[in-house]
Amino acid sequence: MIERNRDNVFEHPALRNLPDGDLGGLTLSYTEERINAIPFESNLYPVVACDQLRLRVSNEDGSETVYYVKVADHATPVSGSSVPASAIMTLKASPGTTYRAGLAFLEEHYYYTVQDGDDLAAIAAGIAANINELSHDFTASHEDGSASVTVIWASYPNLSGANGNRITVYGFAQIPDGASQPVDIWEQPSVTFSGGTFPSATRLPDRILAAALREIHPEPTAGIIVG
Repeated sequence: MIERNRDNVFEHPALRNLPDGDLGGLTLSYTEERINAIPFESNLYPVVACDQLRLRVSNEDGSETVYYVKVADHATPVSGSSVPASAIMTLKASPGTTYRAGLAFLEEHYYYTVQDGDDLAAIAAGIAANINELSHDFTASHEDGSASVTVIWASYPNLSGANGNRITVYGFAQIPDGASQPVDIWEQPSVTFSGGTFPSATRLPDRILAAALREIHPEPTAGIIVG
């Protein structure tokens, strides 16, 4: 908790400075590191406003008004970085020539139609190419000779960093003609995205939060508590 009052209540009345309601020089710069706590970048519902700085302003009538400033709008990383979540799906069989193999995540799905002579690496490469060509929110990578496809978050709203660790990618295959079930072509039917991280420490720059306060409460105040 950081407290700044307009009035000097600590020194002797004969020595204390006169009240100053101008918050233009207020500095709220600090480095924040959260351990075993919800990061302010998280899109989980902030039940205690853990993603915001609370500014409690005393009014002339003795009441108190609470203003909120989103920390993410002003913070810059000082330790670590934001890493996108990803998931790896690996083929173990082909659905057969002229049939489709693909991946689905959220409301998106992408596939490749198997051509004559395709091996598992060619199918994986085809799926990755389809994702990269058509998806605006995800990218895919594939190594030559590998039967695996790595799907990576790119820009889907609200899935940056560790937020993406909560979604799942599913493998599917087209059911062959005359069959009642598709061929089991994926080593795992689904994989949860993982590896997404946020910066481990961030810094709130000098004066930026004071500027934000002035925007939401431009008049001089009797006191302010920041927490």
